[in-house]
Amino acid sequence: AAAELRPDDVRVHLGLGEVYEKLGERGLAETALRRVAQISPTNFYAQINLGLLLIENKQYREAIVTLNRAASLDGKNSRVWSALGRAQLELGDMDVAENNLRHAISLEGSNAYAHNNLGVLLQRLGKKDEARQEFKVALALNPSREVARKNLDVVGED
Repeated sequence: AAAELRPDDVRVHLGLGEVYEKLGERGLAETALRRVAQISPTNFYAQINLGLLLIENKQYREAIVTLNRAASLDGKNSRVWSALGRAQLELGDMDVAENNLRHAISLEGSNAYAHNNLGVLLQRLGKKDEARQEFKVALALNPSREVARKNLDVVGED
């Protein structure tokens, strides 16, 4: 109802996007975030959240375009570079992905997602020792990060 009463209110659509995402309604969340991006193309939160949602939906090319817009709005945000690295990793663009993941870590060393994704990249490149170290860092930063624990199990303990 709020969206109908205030169709151009960025806050309403951002809130809707967040609620829909928490409810698992990715399509509705994407629609709400696209509306924010349309109303306010310079809204960083719309761009990064839409980019992250596109990654979840395996729309990696579109995610990269959207996340590049977010990076142009806030180039010092570690989450943006981490997400860009993840999308590029999924597309097999390993050099660019590695640069972006390392950049994310240089901006925020406590970014467990970036460490985990860098570990995945290094594992795919056959660099198991380096991958293992990144998974360990990710787990030290966020012990409840199950995907990092599973990744560490795959490469094995040293």
